[in-house]
Amino acid sequence: MSVKPLDLDQATLAPELMKPVQENSPLSDNNTASGDETSSAASSSAPGGSSSLPSSFPEFDESRKGDIEKLLADVKAKGSDKLSISAQIAQVVSSSCSVETFNPLTAWGLVAALQKLLQDSGKAAGDGREGALKVLDELCKQDARSTPTFVAFCAANMPLFFDLLSDKVRPVQLAAEALLKTVSKTLNANALPHLVIPNILAACHSSKNWQTKQGALTFLSSLATGTAEVAAQVTVSLPIIVPILSEIVHDVKPQVAEAAKTCLSDCLSVVGNKDITPFVPALASCIVNPQETADCIHKLGATTFVAEVRAPTLSVTVPLLKRALREGTTAIRRKAAVIIDNMSKLVEEPLEAAPFLPELMPELAKASDAIADPEVRQVCSRADAGMKKIQHAIEQLGAAAETRPLSAEELEPTVREALHAVLNLYPKLAATLDAPEVAYALKFAAAVSANVTQTAVERLNRPPAEEEGAAKAVSTAHALKLGVTPVLAGFLPFYPAVRKSYHLSLASLCEKLATTRATLGQKESEVDPDEGEELANCQFTLAYGAKILLNMAHMRLTRGQRYGLCGPNGCGKSTLMRAIANGQVEGFPDASQVRTCFVEHDIQGDDTEIGVAEYVLKNEAVRAVNGDNREAVEQALSDVGFTKEMQAAPISSLSGGWKMKLALARAMLIKADILLLDEPTNHLDVKNVAWLENWLCSQKNVTAMMVSHDSGFLDKVCTHIIHYESRKLKTYKGNLAALVKAVPEAKSYYELTASATAFVQKFGFPEPGILDGVKTKDKAILKMHGVSFTYPNTTKQILNGVSLFVSLASRVAVVGPNGAGKSTLIKCLTGEMEPTSGNVWKHPNLRIAYVAQHAFHHIENHLDWTPAEYIMWRYATGEDREALRKVDRQAAEKEAEELAAKVHVIDGQKLKVERIMGRRKGKKGYEYEIHWQGKAPTPDETTWLDRDTLEKMGFGKVLIEIDQKEAAAAGLWLKPLTSANVAKHLADVGLENEFALHSQMRGLSGGQKVKVVLGAATWQNPHIVVMDEPTNYLDRDSLAALAEAIKEFQGGVVLISHHQEFLDALCSETWKMDSGKLEVVGGDQNKYAKEKVELKAQDEMVDGAGNTIKVKGPEKKLSRKEEKQKQRMKKLAKKNGESLDDDDY
Repeated sequence: MSVKPLDLDQATLAPELMKPVQENSPLSDNNTASGDETSSAASSSAPGGSSSLPSSFPEFDESRKGDIEKLLADVKAKGSDKLSISAQIAQVVSSSCSVETFNPLTAWGLVAALQKLLQDSGKAAGDGREGALKVLDELCKQDARSTPTFVAFCAANMPLFFDLLSDKVRPVQLAAEALLKTVSKTLNANALPHLVIPNILAACHSSKNWQTKQGALTFLSSLATGTAEVAAQVTVSLPIIVPILSEIVHDVKPQVAEAAKTCLSDCLSVVGNKDITPFVPALASCIVNPQETADCIHKLGATTFVAEVRAPTLSVTVPLLKRALREGTTAIRRKAAVIIDNMSKLVEEPLEAAPFLPELMPELAKASDAIADPEVRQVCSRADAGMKKIQHAIEQLGAAAETRPLSAEELEPTVREALHAVLNLYPKLAATLDAPEVAYALKFAAAVSANVTQTAVERLNRPPAEEEGAAKAVSTAHALKLGVTPVLAGFLPFYPAVRKSYHLSLASLCEKLATTRATLGQKESEVDPDEGEELANCQFTLAYGAKILLNMAHMRLTRGQRYGLCGPNGCGKSTLMRAIANGQVEGFPDASQVRTCFVEHDIQGDDTEIGVAEYVLKNEAVRAVNGDNREAVEQALSDVGFTKEMQAAPISSLSGGWKMKLALARAMLIKADILLLDEPTNHLDVKNVAWLENWLCSQKNVTAMMVSHDSGFLDKVCTHIIHYESRKLKTYKGNLAALVKAVPEAKSYYELTASATAFVQKFGFPEPGILDGVKTKDKAILKMHGVSFTYPNTTKQILNGVSLFVSLASRVAVVGPNGAGKSTLIKCLTGEMEPTSGNVWKHPNLRIAYVAQHAFHHIENHLDWTPAEYIMWRYATGEDREALRKVDRQAAEKEAEELAAKVHVIDGQKLKVERIMGRRKGKKGYEYEIHWQGKAPTPDETTWLDRDTLEKMGFGKVLIEIDQKEAAAAGLWLKPLTSANVAKHLADVGLENEFALHSQMRGLSGGQKVKVVLGAATWQNPHIVVMDEPTNYLDRDSLAALAEAIKEFQGGVVLISHHQEFLDALCSETWKMDSGKLEVVGGDQNKYAKEKVELKAQDEMVDGAGNTIKVKGPEKKLSRKEEKQKQRMKKLAKKNGESLDDDDY
């Protein structure tokens, strides 16, 4: 709906003008400063004190016309005091404003004379131009009824003033700059979109003079950095501003280019979307430097959108996307298409996207046909279909004329018609509108009216999220009066009656529609039955990079309630809570109203060696609430179990569970109104989970929102469940059990099986491969004997005389309280750490995949890469680069350097080892090729020595490194390191191609990052998979898929987890750690004793070019009978004259 030109006539308006206007109505004269001084005069002259027009009025006295003419003659004289003369003219005008029929635009011919002076060209007329500019400057500065009218006149004549910025007379340039500066401070903001900014851009784009361009850009910058009301209108105008500035930043004139860059940054800073604001500097730089397009596209793809995307935001992002589609690589073009497809879904009003469709649709159509990669073409086609959908919606809206807002040009006849309807009753008054000078003011009034009424219509067409939304729409009528009436008051004789006519034609329609909307809004609002103080009530949109998470979702939180946030993995639970904590959710109260605290998964302190208490005291949020109160900090830490000794211990000594408890203690100290907990039970043992449940339930004044995959925890704690449903949030009263009653599909949250109603994920680990000498699954392939471990500079033994073994049949659960040494045990077992005493033995060809407790440390230095790029880098050398960091590998390098100086006697020769070159299988075990110092590394000069001999020579650790290299090579050679193979491998652990190949890891959710780490660790076909807290970050569907993969895996598995349900479903053996001691429970390997190892060798591979190659497996040893049969067949073939290849028979 929009405002149409009204069919007004004198018969219709005359009765309306006789009606008194109510005092509190938006149409009344109250709160209108410009009308107060004329109101009483109007009432006294009207018959009976009413507001109707009088039958006669006094003629304007033009006796001072001579004074004005003399002053104008002086102001254009060379060497005259132009400032003083201008002030005198302004004083004459101001003193005449009290006369009811005074019209400053026509009185004494002042404005016409000033226009003539401004238009006179030539150097000789420079003084006249300078004087006229200074007179207008003074008229716009004075405090009088005529001031808004003169400002409107200047705004309508702005192209002339921009041209004067490049005048050949320097004083004229300075006077024009001063006038524009004054106008920028006194200008009505609503005049910008339809009048002022188009004039500015015209000067920037079409002028041939660089001073004009520079001045216009500077003027626009002053508007963007001006008052909030003015800056808001710059925001509205960004769709027409950005394209022009994007061209001018490359102007050949340095002064213009620099001014354009500054202006671009100032304008983009008021984009009005707090999600895109941090991205603005990068975008501004990209517009100036096109080579930064790819980097900007990646940053945009990782931006979290929580506010609705409207035209200003599109105006900022579309130039970047268009360039990416036109000039980017295939990967960047795909990324741009995905962003376009998803951002289009965030646009609620199709008309918002209308100006940008011609920019993007041709490029998308071209990319859909021209790109070689079929998958990328499909993505571009999908984005193009989204654009066409918006285009179709716009065509439907455009078919109804009333849906299109009117422009200033279309509205100007309505303004004039409304005024003529009254003034035609009085010919002398009607003649005022025909004066050329008045046409400028009418143009200004029409521009203001167009912007205000368009804003009103937009507000009325959009259902308000709160009742005050309708109230704001009601106030639009008042805003229209305040914006337009001061201008009309300045030049319309007997104004009070005329302004009522004007408002009857425009503002009353807005008021009527807004009131109706307010009534409807009250009827449609729902009352939440929850008792307690309302802390948040908002409607918002949430997206993360290329994926829409929530669209116009509603969320309401009340004090003292505990909300569980439930939904499938990747739906955006953690992203939503992070956005709330960062103040990015539209409509959510800021920190000055509601204090919100986000409890991290883990604490990553910069100073890991400072004490626990000191670490908390350094936190700014804690200090803001508690100051330097150390006692409060120590008490809070004590409440969660920290002893005095632990409070003094360094952060680095804490286990994962204690770090989580430290985060919870810090949240208690902040005294948050809303507590955001993301997987709070991760790293906590059963005792501490019970403590957390009790603490949360005891907080009657704290609202908690939590994400957890522990169904028991949610049942015991939650008063409400907020459920993700079709990109909306729906709140259910009660715990998780109550949700299941209302939504049966939610039963999957209780079951460790893949949901039958949702997308069923399937995980799979690769086939481990054959181990020499291992014929049954129960044979030990990894042993630990008498291992003890103590951290440097400490006396406490973390491990004490631990002995164990792992086989292909192992399904081991490692359990124990926080700090018992579970993670240390695993690190010693896998080679991450070296035991203080004892031995760790591995099968020479053993491959181990290790996923650490804090899994993200594997990828934290590569977050700008895609998962596929990370895996290809990690294994590019034929070895696992992560494995090179292990202490056993570093110790081997040190040992090799020391042994290189040792002399050995071989066959009577004194030799020194240069390096060990390789390994082969001998009759009694493995043999290793030795390259001696001073000899060539050729078969004639090298020596093959068995393992026992080399171990006696001291090369034990070096041999282990050689074995690990050979084992890694055996796991890698059948699987070429190509993006296609990596994508397939990651798909086997539940990561879709969209994220595996095309998304930077920085933009992935916690669950997706865990899948990347798991996929990278298992790339080399491991025999044993060791996972420390694998359940962290994964939802129940992913856990179920992981459980199935572990059950089907042909190798051994060792798990550390506090998720007892997960362990019970998988593990037959338990390692109980307590105070450094290990107790093995279960582990009945007998049932595997007779089970032969039947590991399949891979029979085909895909090379780097994508070709499938058949792989010849190990030669099968024939029985005596089979060997005789083979020989007979060979003889028969030879007798028949057949030629035989080596591979035949």
